[in-house]
Amino acid sequence: MSFSALLAEFRRTFPQQGSFKLSPGGSIKAAVAEHDVPNEFGVYLISLISGSRLDLVYVGKAGTVKASGSWKEQGIAKRLANRQRRESRSIFFRRLIAERELDGLHFEWFVTFNGETRVLPALAEAELLQAYFNDHGRLPELNECT
Repeated sequence: MSFSALLAEFRRTFPQQGSFKLSPGGSIKAAVAEHDVPNEFGVYLISLISGSRLDLVYVGKAGTVKASGSWKEQGIAKRLANRQRRESRSIFFRRLIAERELDGLHFEWFVTFNGETRVLPALAEAELLQAYFNDHGRLPELNECT
């Protein structure tokens, strides 16, 4: 399945979802709060905005299930505002937007595991990454191993 087809399927399958734009100079913590991003378990996508073009650069997950069935406490809202490449995401995102002279960043998120939906975030993330890899022969730019 192509990445765009899988993304369309996610949009149909997961009722708790959303998206927002982070403008140059904006605060990721403020944007997460303003757009009511839940601190539940799921996946998220980050794209560069340049004019009317969106370029996906990261697919991530929030929520890791332990062998006992309990969860490590980090949902989507906390994960978006946490760290990227060993620095605060607030600093990382501001620098990324400035260095590349972007119009901003686009974030899209899906709650994949809660009372009504039970898809592990790791599986949802892997499916998105596999579809992206199938289409492009590589992973999104910021999904590198460090």
